[in-house]
Amino acid sequence: WGEPIDIAQAVAFLCSAAASWITGEVLRVSGGLAGVSATPPKRIKTR
Repeated sequence: WGEPIDIAQAVAFLCSAAASWITGEVLRVSGGLAGVSATPPKRIKTR
């Protein structure tokens, strides 16, 4: 699971000049969990 520092770093970036051109975006701070399936794949039965 994420730590408070992970959120703090994202907030610090958004408050910095480096983020001056970011508008109307969703910034996911999920540690990559948004890119993987939440449920394991179904197993195919083989004989």
